[in-house]
Order: sequence, then structure tokens, then C-alpha cells
Amino acid sequence: MSPIGSFEQDNVRSAIRRLSSFSILLLLAFSLPFIASCSSMRNDLSQKTGVSTAVLQQSHKLEGLGLVAVLPFYEDRLEAGKESVRTCRLTNLNFLSGTVEEGGGEVVTETFRNSLASRGFKLVSKDETAEIFNKLLAESGGEYSLALAAKVGKALKADAVVVGSVMRYEDRVGGKMAADKPASAAFSVVFVHSENAEALWTAKFEKTQKALFSDITDYKTFFKGGMVWQRAGQLTQIGVDNILEVMPLYPVR
Repeated sequence: MSPIGSFEQDNVRSAIRRLSSFSILLLLAFSLPFIASCSSMRNDLSQKTGVSTAVLQQSHKLEGLGLVAVLPFYEDRLEAGKESVRTCRLTNLNFLSGTVEEGGGEVVTETFRNSLASRGFKLVSKDETAEIFNKLLAESGGEYSLALAAKVGKALKADAVVVGSVMRYEDRVGGKMAADKPASAAFSVVFVHSENAEALWTAKFEKTQKALFSDITDYKTFFKGGMVWQRAGQLTQIGVDNILEVMPLYPVR
């Protein structure tokens, strides 16, 4: 090989090395912001469940629950002139105001019953719970409270009672592929100790479905809902599942 040919090859190799180095630097320059945003995205995913829990001062350690009673959830309906943010009377947790459509309380109640049963909790029958609840509710003057829940629990010989308020239950307007108005659900839940009316654990769910591309980090809700615009009942099921996934209580085997 001639010296000239060798010199040209060296120049080519040097140019390739410089180009490779420049490409790597260019790739890093564009990748770092994306990597940082992905990291931030992962941190934000924990906030996309719609679930938040209250900090409680408990007098005893959380333990397994034997028999559990699920009371009908209270429908906290919006009244004219109400402010945009309201506080749940049971939990003192704040919610954005909204309407509670007819049957919303029953849907949330039944969703909790079915989901708890599927996770191995032993539940007092629906009819027995309703009979004692209606009797004691009338005796208390219609006041839905943690104290009432404990009384019902004692009468049913249950370890704990599940109560809660439905603050918003709005079904979608339109079809599952193109909705004019998305579904929205918001509710609180409290697990009450039957002996002392103490709140064992408190949580809330609040979410209005958004289009996937308007909030790509909320992809879990999108896929859990079947990749369509959900009905309020479907959104409620997602909310109950998300709550029970982080609940520290467990059934006694």
C-alpha cells in the first residue's frame, strides 16, 4: 500500500472517531432531559391512583380482621350554593364538589363488598347488616357516624365495620369510544373498630377520567378501564381496587 493510501485511511479513521464521539455527545445531550422526565414520570405514577390516606393516631397495632360488616355508603349530595371544595363528615378529607347520581352509594357499597370478599375477608350477610343498620340508624335519629358503625358492629359481633361517603358519582355522557363528558367518582372509606369506634384505617379515592394523551402518565387507569371511556361503575371498581391494594388490614385465615 502506498504512503498516500495509508495517510488517507488514517484520515478516514480519525474522521469516523470524531464523528462517533460527536454522535455520542449529541445523543447524551438529547437523552438526559428525556431520562430525567422519565424519572419524574415514575415518581408521579404513585400519584395517579386517585388514592390518598389519612394519618391516624392508633391506640393499638393493626391486625388481621375476622368478621367484617359493610354498611351502606352515605350519599353526600351537593346542595345549591355549596362551595367548590367540601369536607367529608366521616373522615375530614376534602373533595371537589360534584353531584351524586341516583344509585351511586349502592354501587360503591356493593363494589367494596364484592372486592373484600374476593380478597378473603369474611363478611356479615347483606340482609343481616341492613336489618341491624336500619334499626340502629332510626334509634340514633338518622345520624350516620363512626359511633353508629361501632354499634352496628357490636350487634353483629363483627371485628370491624366498613363505612364511607360518596362525594361524587357522575356517569359519562356519550359512548365508550367518544364521550362528551367523562365519568367521575369520589368517595371515602373508613374501617371502624367495633369495640371502641376507632378508625383503623381511612382512605379516599377521587378521579375524573382523562384522555390518555392529555395525561400519558395515567396509563394504568386507561388500561385498567379497558382502553375506553369508562362508566362511573368501572371507575369506582378501579378506585376500590387501588384502595385495597395499599390497605394495611388483612383477613384472618
